[in-house]
Amino acid sequence: MSNDSSVDFSTISLSLHRTISLRSDGAGYLEYNEELTKVSLPGVRPGERLDSPGRALALQLPQGLQSSASGMVVQCQYTLEVELKVGQGFNARTDSPLFHIDERPTNQGYQHKQQHR
Repeated sequence: MSNDSSVDFSTISLSLHRTISLRSDGAGYLEYNEELTKVSLPGVRPGERLDSPGRALALQLPQGLQSSASGMVVQCQYTLEVELKVGQGFNARTDSPLFHIDERPTNQGYQHKQQHR
């Protein structure tokens, strides 16, 4: 990423948001929104690049982050918000959807225990 404008972005803020939606027949709809983590980083001057050595945008993810889900009953969606602060004036902001898959096994699967009579 490079700042090809003539504007000095003083701060870059990254924040991770989660939205959980629960639906059921007859019972309605519930939605929970929360900001999971946020970090403010040094900005970018005109002509400066973020991919130069020693510059990286990093956001520490919380432990135990659930996988994204897009079912009929349960939806779990993540959004990365990136905000570029410009002094006392206008700030530029964008929201990007993220898809997270937790690769750790959460259980050993169903095991049927046979009962002896």
